[in-house]
Amino acid sequence: MRNATLALAAIVAFGLAFFIFVEKEPPPPVPPAEVAETEMEAAPPPAVPPVSAAPPATPKEISPRWQVYQAINAEGASAQEDVMLMGQLLRDYHGYLKGLPYGGNKEFTQALLGQNRLKEPFLAVDHPAVSAQGELIDRWGTPYFLHPVSEGIVEVKSAGPDQQMWTEDDVDSVLTGSLQQQLERGR
Repeated sequence: MRNATLALAAIVAFGLAFFIFVEKEPPPPVPPAEVAETEMEAAPPPAVPPVSAAPPATPKEISPRWQVYQAINAEGASAQEDVMLMGQLLRDYHGYLKGLPYGGNKEFTQALLGQNRLKEPFLAVDHPAVSAQGELIDRWGTPYFLHPVSEGIVEVKSAGPDQQMWTEDDVDSVLTGSLQQQLERGR
């Protein structure tokens, strides 16, 4: 009984001390040393750098591990290769950053350009798959349709040469082999 009373008293004392410490007003600011008014007027205000977003990555800043993705929308490749590379790029992004960006095409694009928690660019701003509007686009200039299928797997769809989504010439990433097995197992 005595131990319980001592424990209760200690808890109450600790809580009271914490409350007093938290509620205590901060001490008044200490006035600066006296400075002649002429000195204060002559001194320019401290320079404050403007707050802005980090500049987008240039091709030289892209890590060698992501160079394979610079081939998306390259001459000589097929639209199916572009779509598959884009899907692999998003899987690699997920594996590297342990998650996918939230939002749509523009949010995915910004994350791939380096606006992610590690500030790691996966694509260069002048990449042919990045539009002036900040979207991932196919080789015909149409924004990709990006659909997260499961954790780390994104379906990528190109509108194809007719630039109309949901028609016969659309090019879609196809889930086959180990990816399909992972989905069936719930991974």
